[in-house]
Amino acid sequence: MALDEVVFERRAKDHEDDRRVLVSAFNGDFRAELVTGIATTNKPTNILSFHGDPLMRGFTTDTLFHLLSGSAEVIVDGEEQTYSLEQRGDIYDRLMVPAGRGYLINIGPNSRLSLSFAADPEPAEFPPQRNF
Repeated sequence: MALDEVVFERRAKDHEDDRRVLVSAFNGDFRAELVTGIATTNKPTNILSFHGDPLMRGFTTDTLFHLLSGSAEVIVDGEEQTYSLEQRGDIYDRLMVPAGRGYLINIGPNSRLSLSFAADPEPAEFPPQRNF
């Protein structure tokens, strides 16, 4: 599923018991090929991506930001608003940005953010493997 526009959502936790709290970044509505995490200590962090730059063709898939704790602001190329992601109690924010849109992420101190990059909707054909 390729995105046509930026999607901002607030999601509740999926499950909680005395062992853990489970929160899913996606569940069938986003197919990730790569998932990475960023954790900050007492200093904030900035990340800049130029998805629209032809030199960065390896980043031409949809991106999903899922805030696990703390706060982050995301400025998306072509959008008038700044998206503020926060974790408040049982509510976790996520933001999906379509391929080809650049962004700047300002991650607050003591925050944890998950970044997921979508799988290519039309993966390249590889010849069958030959074992010798």
